Parts: sequence; structure tokens; C-alpha cells
Amino acid sequence: YNIEVVPGKLAITAAYKVIVNYVDEAGHAVSPATTKDNLKTGDDYGSNAIVVPKYYLIKSPTNPNGKIATGDVTLNYVYRLIGKYVITPPTGKGDVTNSIYPNDPKNPAAILTPTTAIVPYIKGYNAVSGGKALTLFDPSDPSKGYLAPTAPYATPDKDTYITYQLATQPTTPV
Repeated sequence: YNIEVVPGKLAITAAYKVIVNYVDEAGHAVSPATTKDNLKTGDDYGSNAIVVPKYYLIKSPTNPNGKIATGDVTLNYVYRLIGKYVITPPTGKGDVTNSIYPNDPKNPAAILTPTTAIVPYIKGYNAVSGGKALTLFDPSDPSKGYLAPTAPYATPDKDTYITYQLATQPTTPV
């Protein structure tokens, strides 16, 4: 409550707050909540989804903006963990590595495909994903690695698997 004392008059008004939570599907915080205090009935409030590293937005509240009625307002923006590239080198050529898809910095519900090489080059092997060979970042210098395959924009929580196949050697005619 807010109490205002004016000579000869005492005014007590209810004070409400808007709490904005950024949570995963289990209700665990993925980013700190924000709170706006000391709101009165009829005050406007507003909220926005934010970009949360390693997560993408899957659900917004039905009332992200509005007017305070009577009582506090709690708004929940729900996020899901972003998928990753799972890079599996040939046996004896290193360890499996993961690279999480990058967030779209302008859209909390979207991911991007990396534009720089993230898949290592391994001499004698070709990197493949989904049965398709990956493109070298710089064909004149294979050591710079491969470009990542296009991220799964429609299903950003799904992993993309990258493996290596033995490169075929050209045969010499007899």
C-alpha cells in the first residue's frame, strides 16, 4: 500500500507490481526476473520477451501489456534450450564436440546459422551431415574447416549431427 499524508487528510491506495519471469518449460529461471513496483489500479504496464543465450522463446504470456486491475500481475515468457551441432570425428582423430546454435540477436524465438567455419578439417576425410558433404570455408585452404550446415530453423531444439567419411581417392587408369 502507498500511504500519502496531506494536512487534514490521509489517503491509502493499493500498490501493485508486475513481475516478468523468463523460465524454461519446467518453470526454472533462465534469466533474472524483472519487477515494476508501486503501480495503481488503471496504470499501464508492458513487457517484452528478451534474447536469452542458449535458449529460444516458445511461449509468450497472453497479456504482455495492459492495465493494472486489482492485484499483482505475473507474466511468464517460456523458453526451450537451443539445439547444437554434434561433431563426431573419425575414431582416433579427436573427441566429439558440441557447438550450440547461435541466438538471433533481434528475435528471441529464432536461431541463426554460423557464417564462419566451425567444423574442423581432418585430412583424408570429408565432413558430412544428413548424407550431404559440407562446404569448405575456404577451398584454397581446407585447414580453415567447413561451414556448418543450415541450422534447423523450424525445430531449433533439434541437434544436427556431423560425421566424417573417408575421402575417396581418384583412381589411375591402367
